Amino acid sequence: MTVALGDYVYGSFSETSDKGTLLLTTEVLDFGLAGFKSIESVALSFSATTAVTSALAEVLIYWRNDRKSSFRATSWFRTDPLGMAFPMVTALEFKVSVRLTDLSAGYLDSLTTFFKAGDGRFGRSDFRLIVGEQGESD
Repeated sequence: MTVALGDYVYGSFSETSDKGTLLLTTEVLDFGLAGFKSIESVALSFSATTAVTSALAEVLIYWRNDRKSSFRATSWFRTDPLGMAFPMVTALEFKVSVRLTDLSAGYLDSLTTFFKAGDGRFGRSDFRLIVGEQGESD
């Protein structure tokens, strides 16, 4: 399944070997800036049917400092009850991965990445999740 904003696909969902777990990974992100950036936090927004807990979601950042290199990964960061994770990683390019472990607790509506550019500017990238089958957008 894909995640899209308009006609642009940002990532994809896949089921893991654990039943009831979904994994979302974005496409490569550079936030439109050529230099080094630091992802300082990731905010997940849920349409919760029950209380959102830190067991609901985890965030992992894939990163690389050279566009010709393979991506390396951080460890998984659990979200707090407000859906925030604080991975703190600096690189040229990133992929953000979210693992949902309690699908009965609600739906993931959006993923917001807060980053800081190497020159001190702050920014954020918002992704409203529109989930559909491969090749479709809803």
